[in-house]
Amino acid sequence: MGQASPYLPGTLHGGSILLAEDDPILSRRTADVLRRRGWEVATVADGESAVREARTGAYGVVLLDIQLPELDGLQVLDAIRAGSDPPPIIMLSGYLDVKTTLAALRRGAAEILEKPVEIDRLVQAIREVERQGGASGRDDSHAEVPEILGRSPAAQRLREDIAEAARHPGVPVLVIGETGTGKELVAAAIHRLGGAAGPLVAFNCAAVPADLFESELFGHEPGAFTGARVARAGLLQAAGDGTVFLDEIGEMPANQQSKLLRVLETRSFRRLGAHRELPLRARIVSATNRPLRGRDEDPVRADLFFRLAGYTLRTPPLRERMEDVEMLATHFLHKLADEHPGVPRRLSPRAADALRSHDWPGNVRELRAVTHAAALRAPGEALGVRYVVEALSDRGCLDPQTRPPPPSALTPVAEPGLREVERDLVERAWAQSDGNLSRAARQLGIPRTTLRDKLKRYGLL
Repeated sequence: MGQASPYLPGTLHGGSILLAEDDPILSRRTADVLRRRGWEVATVADGESAVREARTGAYGVVLLDIQLPELDGLQVLDAIRAGSDPPPIIMLSGYLDVKTTLAALRRGAAEILEKPVEIDRLVQAIREVERQGGASGRDDSHAEVPEILGRSPAAQRLREDIAEAARHPGVPVLVIGETGTGKELVAAAIHRLGGAAGPLVAFNCAAVPADLFESELFGHEPGAFTGARVARAGLLQAAGDGTVFLDEIGEMPANQQSKLLRVLETRSFRRLGAHRELPLRARIVSATNRPLRGRDEDPVRADLFFRLAGYTLRTPPLRERMEDVEMLATHFLHKLADEHPGVPRRLSPRAADALRSHDWPGNVRELRAVTHAAALRAPGEALGVRYVVEALSDRGCLDPQTRPPPPSALTPVAEPGLREVERDLVERAWAQSDGNLSRAARQLGIPRTTLRDKLKRYGLL
């Protein structure tokens, strides 16, 4: 076990934290800051020690770096979770991608944070898992429905609704929500969770000309109309045992609504020009950005609405889940960086605050567009507030004369982030050693190669 903590194994009680971090600078400074916040903290520097210590039952929370000697973070996570009454585990990583994040969540991580972690964000995460009662209080819907990102109550409710709807494959689902809130993602999640044997087939009711609507949906026989030389399967047939996603159902022509109603009632349909009925085996998931309620004034007739709305879900607008903005934007940055190496993979604290200050009438789709536009013009590892403000201004979201507010107006920072703490320590050791690499490395307790990398990263070498 590492010696950075004065607390002995097995002597801690409620409010105790085990920190598994192999970087001695970050380990020492993180532990010191958390102790000042009222926690008892013990530290280890490798995976085997982390497993051994966590299994003593002495710790209320484990902070686990994903890159550790001997065992990596995911192996440690599995080993701790395999024990009896495991503590909640918060994963820390210098580089997060979607694959690693989902793997950690599926394997039982209570939270995943990207390093360098702002102290206030780390404290918030620790308090949250303590408040939830540890791993038993974790939002398991993250693992079941990874298509929907976010830790807000609204995002959690949506994942729970998706999982519930997916358990009843014979019931049609109606998804209601504003444009850009991820209705197609909801359909994809229901299709996947429901274990459908066939494909997911999407049909945009607003994009198909009225004269082709019936042919596209039901299919046709040769000679059914001018130009129909060969038989063609419609989308209801092509879906087979899968799912038909009817997007923008509120735009369906009125004269076609009665035909779709008959399909839902009889679970069969007929190609144009055919005499034989074909069975409808696919599940129907529909979506609309209109507030349908089954009233006479609605664009969808009442009897069809109640057939479609066997199970109704609502995708919340982004303004109702503003605490998810940073996670979503970071996800978009990672995906963009995978395609365009060199663009930032994380947000600066002020950039995150600037994103949260916008009301996002275009919802998640608008957030993705703004994040991409800002990242493609921004240098460095972190996306700065200047580029976020410029991207919002370019889209007409802000007055062109808007300038980023001063730091005090955006983020009250009680203590420096871990990255700033590390830089300060490295810079002081480098100065005190008069530029002697070996002496500075000994003072910090790290290898020369590690120190050299840090000096280059901070522009000191």
